[in-house]
Amino acid sequence: MPKLDPLRFYKSDDIIEYVSHHGKRKAAKHFKCSLAKMCNFCRINYSDWSPPGNRRKWGSHFYVYIDGRVWNCKLHAWSAQTVRKTGHTYVQCGGSHAVHKLVLECFDRKARKGEECRHLNGDATYNHKRNLKWGTPQENVNDRIRHGMNNNGSRNGKARLNEKHVLILRKRYHAGERDIHKRYARRYGMSAISVKQAITGRYWRHI
Repeated sequence: MPKLDPLRFYKSDDIIEYVSHHGKRKAAKHFKCSLAKMCNFCRINYSDWSPPGNRRKWGSHFYVYIDGRVWNCKLHAWSAQTVRKTGHTYVQCGGSHAVHKLVLECFDRKARKGEECRHLNGDATYNHKRNLKWGTPQENVNDRIRHGMNNNGSRNGKARLNEKHVLILRKRYHAGERDIHKRYARRYGMSAISVKQAITGRYWRHI
C-alpha cells in the first residue's frame, strides 16, 4: 500500500512560510516528512515566490507571489491592494509600491535607465509575470494604441472635433477653401488656429 503524502494536509503558503523562517531541515521534522520530499516541494513551489534577496527593500516578512499578490508573514494574510486613478495596482509593504514593478524586480530584473513596465494584454490590473515586461515609453504608447486605450482624437474628453469632421475639413481645404478653418471656428466657437492645425496635421496625426 503506497504511503500517503503528509504535506497534503497543509497549505502551500504555510509550508513556504515555515521553510523561509526555519529552513528545510527543521520544516521536514515539523511537517513529518523526509528532507528529500521537503526539498522537492520547495523546488516546485518556491519558484513562484520572490527570492530572499529581493525582500530586503520591503522587509523580510513580505513575500511577492508571481501573480502579484503579496503575503504578510506577520499577519498571516495577503496584503490589501488598491487600484489608483491611473489604473495601476498598489500595495502597502514597507511603503506604497506599484505591484507590477515589484513582480518584475523580483522575477526578472530591475529597470534600466529609461525603461518602464509594459502590460502586454492592456490590463493594468493583471500583474502576473507572464503579462509584464520592461520596455521603452514608446513601446508602452504603442501597446495602448494597439489595445484601443489611447485618448487621441475624439477619445479625448476635451476634443471639440471628431475624426469625420477633420477629414471633411482637410478635403475642403486642399480643394481650395483656404478660409474653411476660420468659418468653421466662428460657427462652433473654436480657435481658428486650433482648427487649422488639425487640418494641416500638426494635431490629429493619427488619421
